[in-house]
Amino acid sequence: MPSLTGDGSGRVASLTSLCLEAMVAAWESHGVTSGGGGGGGGRGGYLPGAYHMPHELCARLLRLLVSSKKLTAFTLSGFLSPAALEVDLSGCSYVPKSVFKQLGFSCPRIVHLNLSMCSQVNNAIVRSVLQGCSALRQLYLDGCRHVTDAGFHLQQSPFYVLLGAVSLETISVQGCPQGLPAIDMGVAVAPSSAIVGPPNEDLPLSGSRPVSPQPQALHGNAAATAAAGDGRFGMQDERQRHQPDDGGLPFLPSAAAACAAGGGVTVTVPVAPMSSSSSLPSLRHLNLGRCRGVTDLALARVAGAFSALEGLHLEHCLGVTDAGVAALSAGCRGLRALGLRNCGQITDSALEALSVRCPSLEWLDVSWCGGVTDRGFERLAEGCPGLEEVEAVWCEGITDATLLTLSRVCAHLEVVHIAFCEGVSAAAAAALRATGVEVVVLPR
Repeated sequence: MPSLTGDGSGRVASLTSLCLEAMVAAWESHGVTSGGGGGGGGRGGYLPGAYHMPHELCARLLRLLVSSKKLTAFTLSGFLSPAALEVDLSGCSYVPKSVFKQLGFSCPRIVHLNLSMCSQVNNAIVRSVLQGCSALRQLYLDGCRHVTDAGFHLQQSPFYVLLGAVSLETISVQGCPQGLPAIDMGVAVAPSSAIVGPPNEDLPLSGSRPVSPQPQALHGNAAATAAAGDGRFGMQDERQRHQPDDGGLPFLPSAAAACAAGGGVTVTVPVAPMSSSSSLPSLRHLNLGRCRGVTDLALARVAGAFSALEGLHLEHCLGVTDAGVAALSAGCRGLRALGLRNCGQITDSALEALSVRCPSLEWLDVSWCGGVTDRGFERLAEGCPGLEEVEAVWCEGITDATLLTLSRVCAHLEVVHIAFCEGVSAAAAAALRATGVEVVVLPR
């Protein structure tokens, strides 16, 4: 009888998987994985056979040790070598901090690093990784509650350059309770005589200095024209406009705050310059899902610092409104994927802003956004004909008209999620499915 993978899927295990499992079993029987001397000759981290394996197999072997809870500080040190390109330690909350601090110096060629759900990871570990890993492109820190913006801030590393920040293309900090961590956006600072703006307790910005806001209200076409003419303006969120100037953390402007023409979204644009450079110049994908401190102001700063951003996840960011999406779309015109799941304040105005500013959009998730209707999807389809996948689970404001519009305008449409959309009939779903589009009517 063929061996199964053991994950309950019923799949037959591959020969490679069986060999890796046998290797782990052999190490365990000789006391290698427990840090014993079996065959190791007393050398920490000696793993018989591992040094001669391709880096892809080493990465799989490491994940196998992690998933089987057999990884120790002793065995992990055996994987930390200059040849390592991918290190996935998600969930290894039992590994000492001292081992994590070796990553930047022991593995300078790392391209992919996953430290999600490692509660011991802090700003010092993040900085040590960025100082040593000059080729790092993907960094995952989901659930690392001790990581803040200071981990990526250039001013916090005055003696060692954060080389990894230059090559980073993907950062994921989903669920970090600190709000919007780990993003030094290269904001220009004003002279010391600048007026301190209203406080923003939701957005930790260590080491920042105040700038002068000088707000100027714009509406509709005027806001869009201003942002199109000069991408150095920032946006102040609705709460701050009605608060007194009583100090606290400074208001830091970002680039591009605007709304779609006629969208009916009013924003306040503080006329203050911002640096066009960023400490993360290669960033293309950013995951801020479930970060409590993400607001419209945060999105405006993201748009100002990362104009080349292609993918952004904002799932369950309850402070995001249409104004924030308008600012984001004005600054990140090459956006291809945007997740707004359970952002309850999103309405048709956000979709209209995306249709005007982000014609390359391919994937959009507005599930549980009750303010989205057929009108918003009509504008979105007209402005973003390259849409490939749309998720609109439990959007009670859409009807059969949305499916008809998508099928008529979006020639590249592949998947539509419409579970629990009471306004969509089974006949309309069947008609769209008949065109070759996968229609998902149940939640994933």
